[in-house]
Amino acid sequence: MLTLRCPAFQRAVFLKPTLHSPYPERSWFMTMPDGPQPPAGTAPAGRNVPAARIDNGVVVRRTWQVPIPYGRAAAVEAMTGIAAPLLAGFSLSLLGIIAQAPASFHWPGAAMTVLCVVVALLVACVQFGFRARSYHYSRADLEAWLPGPHNQRYEDAFADQQKADWQDWLTWHGRARFTYNLAIVLLAVGLALVIAPPASYPAPGVLTGTERAIRWIGAAFALAAGAGELWWIGRDLYSERRARKTATRAEEQ
Repeated sequence: MLTLRCPAFQRAVFLKPTLHSPYPERSWFMTMPDGPQPPAGTAPAGRNVPAARIDNGVVVRRTWQVPIPYGRAAAVEAMTGIAAPLLAGFSLSLLGIIAQAPASFHWPGAAMTVLCVVVALLVACVQFGFRARSYHYSRADLEAWLPGPHNQRYEDAFADQQKADWQDWLTWHGRARFTYNLAIVLLAVGLALVIAPPASYPAPGVLTGTERAIRWIGAAFALAAGAGELWWIGRDLYSERRARKTATRAEEQ
């Protein structure tokens, strides 16, 4: 079963409504006809559909949307499926440690609040990644799910549907990326709050002047790392915006 909402598909194949669609915005499931597909240029029997585009009886394979760079989809899966859960688990463990010994930290309340936000953002990143993955597939995947041969009508409908799903993938991938980047910056702030030395320590003689200085240096380094992450995020956004403008000018010319 393949979830589809493309008007071309709704004209090309028999559709039936479902009451249990996993995505509210998609209220139709496609049921592919059994048996061999009709030859190119013919319409399925009993269906009022326009004639398919024919090039000497040969199905012209449409170009599908691809990620740029080509490894972008795999990188998104690694971010949402590996990095985000690991960082969320680390942040949650650190939050529990602070709750058990608040006297060992300078700003325990602020540190716990920031880490709580970090965990929520990373969990949201994982959820957005799940949704984005449902919209990303290749031609090879589709041919494995729905083996041909298909006529030109199906080829056009598949390409149109993939183009629509590609835009959804870009949307959810962008949301996952935003939450992940924000979580990384806040995690650096949370680490700085954790490392900062407390005003006093329960055990005497532990928090010496040297220890205080080292911990303040560590807190400053964590903040510097967060600033570096902000610079990296801004650099990526600026590069992508320039690339989009360049591509737009090329299309206009």
